[in-house]
Amino acid sequence: MQRLSMAHNDDVVSHPAPASSRGRAIGRYAIACGLVMLAGAIRWLVDAGAGAAPPFLSFVVAVVLTAGLAGTGPALLATALGGLLATSKLFSIDDVGSSISLAMYLLASLFCILSASLLDRAREEAITALKAAERRRTELEKSLALQRQAEQKLNENQFWLSMAERAAQVGRWSHDLSTGETLGSETLTVLLGAEPASVTNSYRDLHARVHPEDMERVRSAIEHALQSGTEYEVEFRIIRDDGQERWVNERGKLFADPILGTQYLSGVVIDATRRKQAELHARELRSTLSTYQAEEAQRVERELERVRGELVSQTRFATIGQLSASIAHDLRNPLGVIRNAVHLLRRRLTKLGEKLDLLNMMDDEVLAADAIITNMMEMTRGREPARTMVDFGALAREIAARMDSTGRIIWRFQFSDEPFLIWCDASQFRQVVNNLFRNAIEAMKGQGQVTLTAHHDAEVDVIVIRDAGPGIAEAVRAHLFEPLTTSKKTGTGLGLMICRQIIERHGGKIVLDPDAPNTIGASFSIIVPRPPTLAADEDDAKDI
Repeated sequence: MQRLSMAHNDDVVSHPAPASSRGRAIGRYAIACGLVMLAGAIRWLVDAGAGAAPPFLSFVVAVVLTAGLAGTGPALLATALGGLLATSKLFSIDDVGSSISLAMYLLASLFCILSASLLDRAREEAITALKAAERRRTELEKSLALQRQAEQKLNENQFWLSMAERAAQVGRWSHDLSTGETLGSETLTVLLGAEPASVTNSYRDLHARVHPEDMERVRSAIEHALQSGTEYEVEFRIIRDDGQERWVNERGKLFADPILGTQYLSGVVIDATRRKQAELHARELRSTLSTYQAEEAQRVERELERVRGELVSQTRFATIGQLSASIAHDLRNPLGVIRNAVHLLRRRLTKLGEKLDLLNMMDDEVLAADAIITNMMEMTRGREPARTMVDFGALAREIAARMDSTGRIIWRFQFSDEPFLIWCDASQFRQVVNNLFRNAIEAMKGQGQVTLTAHHDAEVDVIVIRDAGPGIAEAVRAHLFEPLTTSKKTGTGLGLMICRQIIERHGGKIVLDPDAPNTIGASFSIIVPRPPTLAADEDDAKDI
């Protein structure tokens, strides 16, 4: 229904077109008739007023005007009508001149009509040419607009490509093999470390900066690409104008232009310095890690060996401890009987005035045997210390006086304050000092100087005992505090181990000091913690 309605409307609209054309045609012919009638009226007035006049002049003018205003058809009609009127009875035209005038009138009219027709055709052709020129101008404007858009898009793409090259540090180049002409991007100049004006040939300048050690590899890769026509990739070092050495990755390929018949090599250059540095750093890390793993494996192996040795020693020591505890209990009873017997004999022989050297010797040996038993039992018990504030200076002087009965030992005590109080178990620390003093006297063979210094630190007390003996051999130092380790011919190898156990139960440590230059003997340092409240009070006093 809609299509039929549209068709009907088209028919309705198209009907007035022929009527309009006929109206315009009638109007043109009416113009021709009107102009001819006007020319006839003018001719009649001229004849009435002036007499003789050219008979067809006004009609020729009417024909010319009709040809110019209405076209060829109305002009022909005006020519015919003008000829009829000019030769009619209305005008006084002689017979002789009428035929000549009519012929001239017709020729002039035809000439005017032909000229007007040519002028109309020329005008139509000019209008057609103007329209064609207008269309061409419009097309050119569109083409120019598209070209400007393409140029703008190309410039935009070129800008973003340049930005991407700068961000990625990628340089482009193209080298014409026939002319030797080379084009390179700005980023390539930056990679070379050169000023843009100083780079006259980017491709050759690039390869002129190749590191001498990499030159042959680069040349070989390019020659292979030229011979095979395949893409190539090569990494090499360049030496920039500022002397800096950088790694670059170059990729290129041979291209051919079939129209111009030329070949050109084109490619990109990427700054690979950071990647190479990262790879080198990764290799160094892998090497360091391998070295560390090997060293750690060796350390673990040594630690395992040490732990195995300690486990064997502890197992052996536990067995000895269990056995020694049983033996010590059994030995103390007969030793007590022997000591009582010696005491009774000394009393009786003193009354008789006999010498008591042998009895004193027996008593000393019994005391020595009892000390050994005490050490062995202490080693197996491991009793926790009952700590109190103890005057360590008085304790050390008491032990020194009891042990040096001959007076051949020079004792030097240096305390930071008197009394020098430490937080410890008095009986256990007495055993530690007793063992260290005995070792010092035995090392000096009963004669020499023993120096004891002590001072308070912020949180610990430090005690140093030094003798004037021959010192401790280097081979023994590493195992000195282990059980059954001794540097004496008659030692049991339990004294220093018991000292370490006691000090460690106090939360401290005992160490053999390294040999200092220009010193003799052995030096042991004992470090034990101070009472927490006392250390805090002293810190507060220092702050005040």
